[in-house]
Amino acid sequence: MSVVDVTTDATQRMQSRRELEQTLNTLRESESSLRALLESAEGFVVYRVAVAPDNPYKGRVVLVSPSIVAVLGLEDPYDFESWFSNIHPDDMARVVEANRRSLEAGVPYDQSVRWYHPQKEEWIWIRTISTPLLDDAGRPVHSNGLMLDITERVRAQETLEAAHEILEQRVEERTREVERRRRVAEGLRHILAVLNSRLSLEEILHHVVAQSSQLLGSDAALIYRLDAAQGWMVMESEVGLSPDYRDLRFGAAYPTLTPRATVGRQLVTISDIPAHVASVTAQNRADLTDRHLEWFGMVSEHFRAALGVPVVVREELYGGLVFYYRDHREFSEEDLQLAMSLGDQAALAIGSARLHAQVEQVAVVRERERLARELHDSVTQSLYSVTLLAEAGQRLAGAGDLDRVRDCLSRLGDISRQALKEMRLLVYELRPLVLRREGLVGALRQRLDAVERRAGVDAHLLVDGEVDLPAPVEETLYRVAQEALNNALKHAAPTVVTVHIRSGEGQVEMEVIDNGQGFDLTAMDSIGGMGLVSMRERVEGLGGQFSLHSTPGAGARVKVVLEVRG
Repeated sequence: MSVVDVTTDATQRMQSRRELEQTLNTLRESESSLRALLESAEGFVVYRVAVAPDNPYKGRVVLVSPSIVAVLGLEDPYDFESWFSNIHPDDMARVVEANRRSLEAGVPYDQSVRWYHPQKEEWIWIRTISTPLLDDAGRPVHSNGLMLDITERVRAQETLEAAHEILEQRVEERTREVERRRRVAEGLRHILAVLNSRLSLEEILHHVVAQSSQLLGSDAALIYRLDAAQGWMVMESEVGLSPDYRDLRFGAAYPTLTPRATVGRQLVTISDIPAHVASVTAQNRADLTDRHLEWFGMVSEHFRAALGVPVVVREELYGGLVFYYRDHREFSEEDLQLAMSLGDQAALAIGSARLHAQVEQVAVVRERERLARELHDSVTQSLYSVTLLAEAGQRLAGAGDLDRVRDCLSRLGDISRQALKEMRLLVYELRPLVLRREGLVGALRQRLDAVERRAGVDAHLLVDGEVDLPAPVEETLYRVAQEALNNALKHAAPTVVTVHIRSGEGQVEMEVIDNGQGFDLTAMDSIGGMGLVSMRERVEGLGGQFSLHSTPGAGARVKVVLEVRG
């Protein structure tokens, strides 16, 4: 070996030694920096674990920051198995699966779990992020990771989400409240519109009860009048009650669960009807009749809560409104205020109807007086002239003065025809006002607009041909249609009604069709209810044909056919 070779070899060795020393110094500095990082960690944990591929819980802690004691509350931070001891049971399956996936696929691990801190004696949230280090064969050998205490962040997020949920709930409640108030205002407006209509008291009360039941969300409702002489309530209109309630064989009178709403003029709430009935029965058994017990039993079977509202008309006790609910219910202050308002509306309807009746009675008297004057001034005078001419004709015929007899007969015919015209005009004026003003088609259209459509029923009026009918035919068709529509609305709960008129070729045909619950014709014939007798008599009185078709659950169809003579 030459000197040059020896020198070169020595130089290379010295250079290798310097590089090794530099590497060692770098490692010492890195280790020092790493240990400084581990020592300074606070609120988080830095670690390295030598993993056992066959079991993720059998690893060996190579290094870990001392902060693990404070963060996790562990007594021995190098006991790797204890790192899993206090994980919440509901999070454990997720942790096992994420560890398996990280070791098998060599992908990072990132999970947030609930950890029970033994020193703090509470559950905290820990987020662990780690990356597996693989050997040349692609097998995991180490896992470097970081643990963070994210409890405050999670709690802040939970608080934010809870606040957001409360806000959404309040917005939803406010939206429902605004919508409810809108429906109430709209419902009260409809009631006022009906009060100002020309409908009968029966129709108005039915509309008030139906609208009130809808606004208060009840399953059934009724309005009753107190019969002070007999001590019973007289049901005037109802919605939602089954036929069993209407056919109690009590006639129109029945007992009430809410006597204080009537006698005491107080608003009454019953949140548990069966318990209330049991209490009333136990305390007043000697005063209760079989009628009371039968009615109370039926109400207890079908309903759980009730709300009774007094109806006072001009300081005079009239009766009450009662709302029934199938489920237990606690009534809010707003429910009670709305109920009292609806009771006032019912009282207003009854008071208004009484005033209308008084006005109409005065109008009837005046109309009778006018008709009497008309009869005296025109028809009576004409008939008196007819009598005089007939007597004169008899005398002239006896005297053989045939020319003057023919003159008397001619004048007699003229006066008789004039008297007939005047009588027809007077009879026409006796027709219902709406018919005189609107005609049959207009009167029916007004009825459907004012009652059925306001009650939420899809109402149709179909007319085929020109409807130019004699007054008696118009009135009969109108009365039959009115009765059929009333029956459907009160008893059948329809969603669609149709009145179809066909006129032509010397006859008129009218059908009133509903899609309500229908009824058994056999049973109806045996009791003769629902105004069927009245409708049939009206039609047959004009020589027409009347028919009714219905089956339970399939609606009803009333049909009238009348001859029309020119």
